[in-house]
Amino acid sequence: MRVHSPIRIILDSQLRTPATAQVFKEKGENWILTVQKPSPPTLFPKSTHIVVCKKNKEGQIDIKDALRRLFKKGVRSLLVEGGMRVSTSFLEEERVDRFTLILTPHSSFQKEAPSVFDAAKILPLAFKSFQVEQVEKDIWMEGFID
Repeated sequence: MRVHSPIRIILDSQLRTPATAQVFKEKGENWILTVQKPSPPTLFPKSTHIVVCKKNKEGQIDIKDALRRLFKKGVRSLLVEGGMRVSTSFLEEERVDRFTLILTPHSSFQKEAPSVFDAAKILPLAFKSFQVEQVEKDIWMEGFID
């Protein structure tokens, strides 16, 4: 059986990720999805691939186009980690079948903590199942979207 290492996929519409970022110091492949062609070519490590995608109406990466391109490259499953804009964009495009949200006392319950989803976009979703579990001091929520 062949084991695949996860590919780190970075959504960076304006191609602002510095070539010196910590993510490039880890072993394995990195793909940067962007709407900008590198000009002049940025000196990323050899294990980094630039994938130019279509823009959406906000000038950001078109999620459907990005997923089509990833599928053509053999990606069949994706774990999305990100802030409210990234998370909500996948939900808006109906490209989420399952989500896990982990709330920790350290980061989630502080007044300054950013929201993970735009609540107006997630509340109308129909869930097949939804579970909440406390694991030590953390709260784990997992939902499957209908």
